[in-house]
Amino acid sequence: MGITNKSNRIHHGFLIVIACCAMSLTCSITWNTAGIFFVPILKEFGIPRGSLAFYLTIVSASAMIFLPFAGQLLARYDARKLLSIFVMVNAIAVGSMSTFTSVYHFYIGGVFLGISQAFFLYIATPTMITRWFKVRTAFFIGVCMAFSGVGAIIFNPIGGYIIATLGWRAAYLTFGLIIALIVFPLVALFIRNSPADIGLKAYGESDEVNTNIKENNKIETNSSASIYNGVPVSVAVKTSAFIVLLLFLASVALFTDINVYYPSIVTSLGQGAVVASTVGSASMFGVLVGKVVLGWLNDKSIVGGILFSGISGFVGVAMITFLGTHNPTFFLIGAFLYGFGFAQATVESPVLTRKIFGDRYFTQIYSIVMMFYAGASAVGQSLYGYIADFNHGSYIIPLFMVMGLAVAFSVFGITAYSLRKRISYHEPNVNSIAKSIAK
Repeated sequence: MGITNKSNRIHHGFLIVIACCAMSLTCSITWNTAGIFFVPILKEFGIPRGSLAFYLTIVSASAMIFLPFAGQLLARYDARKLLSIFVMVNAIAVGSMSTFTSVYHFYIGGVFLGISQAFFLYIATPTMITRWFKVRTAFFIGVCMAFSGVGAIIFNPIGGYIIATLGWRAAYLTFGLIIALIVFPLVALFIRNSPADIGLKAYGESDEVNTNIKENNKIETNSSASIYNGVPVSVAVKTSAFIVLLLFLASVALFTDINVYYPSIVTSLGQGAVVASTVGSASMFGVLVGKVVLGWLNDKSIVGGILFSGISGFVGVAMITFLGTHNPTFFLIGAFLYGFGFAQATVESPVLTRKIFGDRYFTQIYSIVMMFYAGASAVGQSLYGYIADFNHGSYIIPLFMVMGLAVAFSVFGITAYSLRKRISYHEPNVNSIAKSIAK
């Protein structure tokens, strides 16, 4: 299964998977450990919580703005050098936070964190996995993305212990060193731009080139030619599938944004601090498992994967809304099931984009659609809070909205997938394909 076609060596694609898992650890450090630093920093600086939390908004905005440029860079330049550089940018940005003496320093640092996370949170893993694997791509994307959750499980207690014993500055410095000394070597050693760079074919790629022109002017190719098949960006953005895909991503983004409010939701529905403190962990565990399961499902059926996440997400939120007040166990089960819907963001999004528009221009197109996702997510992060404030602390309306969003992203996702049949792919030059493979 995991060997190359010409030897008994492990296929290099599996080393790419290890490197992508390592890059996901930068996401967990940047995003998932941010909360453990708030209390000691607020105590030392004497500033409101919102003033410090604003640096995360800057991280999100910077990632959103830089995404199209990140896509172009990754499509044009050597991935090994490019990703190694931005791993170090991330490491330096995190480590330098140990020296900050003003909240404005965090705002500046947030810009550099956002620029590097444009790669690691959104496009690096889907791009590298689709370049190196022609089978089980969704599964490997899910596994790699799941490591952001694994990192949260590992780094939060480590960071908490360091903060308690040595202070928050030592914790930031430690995290920066972890990225520099663990993630950077794995990326620099294992990442290669494409299989052809080291004389390999992608894992699962056929040895023959066979093109067959269909009546609708689309090209059906085997996997050897498929890397040359795709829809140019200028054509893709004008298709109905692209518009519906954006609606799918907006629905998913707003669906995921309710997660940060779950402790407040639990409290508003009459449960105590113990349940409120564990509900977030239950949802994150659901996301972790959901990414792997969803990846496995997508390799079998795209529509099945979308429906599974949509139904799980809907049922999970419904359990929280209608049953949680009667039995706190339903809060935890519901949050876990909600996590399966949450997994759509980083697993279904790249798989669906690739299936609709092909491989050739995937990185550029995906960077554009995820910029839209990031923008929609930024809206949702405050939307539910404002609605709750307007309704005297009640989250019933946001919960009903999120149930509706689970239905919406299911409908939009399946519709976008079905509309791919109307798209004419860019026709590859068969002679160029044969010469490229011969090399």
